[in-house]
Amino acid sequence: MTTKHISKLFQNWKAVKSNVQKFVNPQILKDVQGQVRSYVKSAEQTVMKDFSNLKKFVAEKKEVKNVLKQVHAELNKAQKFVATQSKELKNLQSKLEKFVPKKKVVKAKAKAKAKPRTTKKATRKSR
Repeated sequence: MTTKHISKLFQNWKAVKSNVQKFVNPQILKDVQGQVRSYVKSAEQTVMKDFSNLKKFVAEKKEVKNVLKQVHAELNKAQKFVATQSKELKNLQSKLEKFVPKKKVVKAKAKAKAKPRTTKKATRKSR
């Protein structure tokens, strides 16, 4: 590029800049910049707050996983304990049954009760 082109480019740049400055009020520009800054700060605070909440959530999640593992382990222990106790009870029950004599159940035969016969004679009507 030649110096003429460069000087012409700078002149055009200055013209565009002056036109933009005419249309844009500097006070409005400062207000908009202030609003953008406040939005950015509030967004940053929100993100930091969410990030700290996320850290807390991750820590709580780890704690809950540990508690669940412990509960599961205790549940398995309890199930094993119940299984061994039930086996012991069955063994004791079978030993006790050996010592207790078995009762023979005698069925009483029910006798049919005979109905008494009537001694009255039936009277016939004569016509």
